[in-house]
Amino acid sequence: MKSQRFFMLWALAVLALGLACGSLPKAETIPTPTPTTEPPPSPTPLPSPTPLPSPTATVPPTPTPEALLESEEYQHPDGWISFFKPAGWRATWENSYGVEMRSPSGQSWLAVHATHTGQPVTDKALQNFAEAVATNITPDDFQRTDAIFEHDWAEIRGTMTWLKPGTVRMVHFYDDHTVISWMIFLADSDADRWEGLLDAIFEQGFAYDTSRILEHPLYAIRMKYTAPNELFELTVPLAWMFFSQEIDRETQAEAFFAPTLDALIDVIVISLEEGEVDTQAAGKATLLVMREFYGQDLRVTDDQVLPDGRERLTWTTDANRGITFFDIPTPTTYLFLTVGAEKEAWELYAPLFDEILETYKPSTP
Repeated sequence: MKSQRFFMLWALAVLALGLACGSLPKAETIPTPTPTTEPPPSPTPLPSPTPLPSPTATVPPTPTPEALLESEEYQHPDGWISFFKPAGWRATWENSYGVEMRSPSGQSWLAVHATHTGQPVTDKALQNFAEAVATNITPDDFQRTDAIFEHDWAEIRGTMTWLKPGTVRMVHFYDDHTVISWMIFLADSDADRWEGLLDAIFEQGFAYDTSRILEHPLYAIRMKYTAPNELFELTVPLAWMFFSQEIDRETQAEAFFAPTLDALIDVIVISLEEGEVDTQAAGKATLLVMREFYGQDLRVTDDQVLPDGRERLTWTTDANRGITFFDIPTPTTYLFLTVGAEKEAWELYAPLFDEILETYKPSTP
């Protein structure tokens, strides 16, 4: 399949070089709230030693979906989304691409976000999107309990160690095959009360303005990525799938792939255990590595030395286009940073790549 060309090239290159094991990036994710608890009040002494009869325990009725929501519809300040928010909840954070809300007790949390992919997505691409978001925004102690992937929506549930009992529910769906919105729900002590919350929101009306979201930058919701050995920082799309492989004791390869598998952001770090980088042979080594990962028919069409000392190589193959930045950040380290896409998709991703590359921040010695 054409849309998997880039992914297969990368995977085959890793396998050819000796696949070992994977790890997770040091990504700055969307913050999750820390539950707050209040100490129980001190008991008030009874005025008489005569024991009082125990009151009959009453179970509060389960609220109906309508009772879970406020009667007045919430409207995002930028107008791209509206829905009936949970009763008593308040918005604690808003930006152009999302809103977060807290329950009155502070023990439950709701976030709604939306972005667009710039092109129709298949069911598999939607699943890739959902898996990437779930992986990139949840802490290390998240334990998945269930996942459902359907034609136009996906749901992922799990628990966290600090949520007892706890539930995380993510609902993803898309409109016109290009806009994907998702809702994240976290709950602690009042999880049972809000179990039907998301269903109630959708039943009462959950609407977003596709035209406004399409005005946002491509994959506008992003996160900070830190390269191996903390060589640099970069902002990458939150919904892109992350892969990391330690090829051997000296080589680490990490990549982010678009959910549609037609574009990537790739980082390769080679740290020599003995000796130093041979600067005279670096040019040949650079082409060898690039052709191994991006195609043996790779041709460099432009080669520039940047003011910061990095080398910027624009290249093409029969199927793909890309830009690779080569650097020797330390006397014992080769560093490659690449953005690339299938030729048919290059014009779609080029503005996104420009925005990403502008966030490049090398480590300070």
